[in-house]
Amino acid sequence: MRYFYAILIIILVFYTGCGNKPGPIKAEYNRPRTLAECDTIRKEVYTEPIGPESNTLKYYGTLEEGETLSVALLKTGIEYKVAEQIIMNLKGVLDFRKCKPQDTFVISLSKDSGELESFSYSSSPIESYIVERDESGKFVSYKEEYEVEKRVEFVTGKVQGSLYETMERIGEDPQLSVILANEVFAWDIDFYTEVMPDDEFKIVVEKYYSGNYFVQYGKILAAMYNGKTTGNKEAFYFYADKKGGYYNSKGLANRRAFLKSPLKYGKISSGFGKRFHPVYKKIKMHHGVDYAAPSGTQVWAVADGVVSFAGVMGGYGNLIILKHKGGLETRYGHLSRFGAGIRQGISVEQGRLIGYVGSTGVSTGPHLHFEMRQNGNIVNPLKKVAPPSEPLDRKYMAEFQKYVEEYRKYFTLTENKVISAGVQEEKDGDK
Repeated sequence: MRYFYAILIIILVFYTGCGNKPGPIKAEYNRPRTLAECDTIRKEVYTEPIGPESNTLKYYGTLEEGETLSVALLKTGIEYKVAEQIIMNLKGVLDFRKCKPQDTFVISLSKDSGELESFSYSSSPIESYIVERDESGKFVSYKEEYEVEKRVEFVTGKVQGSLYETMERIGEDPQLSVILANEVFAWDIDFYTEVMPDDEFKIVVEKYYSGNYFVQYGKILAAMYNGKTTGNKEAFYFYADKKGGYYNSKGLANRRAFLKSPLKYGKISSGFGKRFHPVYKKIKMHHGVDYAAPSGTQVWAVADGVVSFAGVMGGYGNLIILKHKGGLETRYGHLSRFGAGIRQGISVEQGRLIGYVGSTGVSTGPHLHFEMRQNGNIVNPLKKVAPPSEPLDRKYMAEFQKYVEEYRKYFTLTENKVISAGVQEEKDGDK
């Protein structure tokens, strides 16, 4: 019997393999629901708690990093034949290559027979894939989408605690702080060392709603951050040459050769230079910067590069070394583990997840040791000056300045509100 189960697992993994192309669609997509219908559905599905049902057993699951859907299904405890049934019915409707961590699903089984009644897989707040029985008892599969409405809103606040906590305090989803820090000002502001109490931020942002329910943020169209340490920073989203990006008011791109910080959350616990070493109990030169952060915190590549080393190296513990253009090298030490696919010789893009904070090697607690070398010489990462930004092509400057003037007038507002802004729409072929 165990050989039978082993063969069955291989079959399931084969069906969800990255190399498979989706087959023909088994059922037509449902039409987008109206906003009124969305309100009704979301009240039933998301607002009201689901209690025990007399004839149905429900299993809830979430995809973890590196998992296939078949593995995640089996982890819930359902039988192999049920997992196989789900996979077979999803073929041609769900492209398994697009399954990603944090996607969720619900399995409904008959309490009496243990047979599959329905399955729902959610890849976003507005998109689900359904397997259910029709009136004849046969399974039908389809993609279900919800109708959404885009609004442009103005958000403002003053930092109290962290930026993340501040967003929660003013009634915004903390994800907005992540977008602001990672996509807009990642090259200008280190949000772990430079943010101070009473720093002010103002944001013009797209928001998507399903009825009266907030779904997710779209693009930040304009942002201003005025801080004691950072000074006044501005960013404006603009399309040029079939691609969008953030520019300051002078038309210089915000994106630079490397990020100001290699991780999302953390604080500097030990700077560059001589210090009393907590393990060796003597004064030693500290060749990098330590970021204290919880174990498992994501670590990113600060610049495009190639992995020259990924393994264990002495006091560094688990270490990744990246080689960049211009003789630059960055090191990421004490990692708990490496990111998916990280190995010697592969190329990585700026911002890619390469590892997770840990305490391997010579370490007294979870932190990231971040080190930078230029042509073999050790340099202070906090004082490394990024190359100049690329300017916007002069042929776009007149149009760009109109957007700057338009969005800057919202920076005079003092309260959060829905605004009627002229949104620059994507053109065909823009991404």
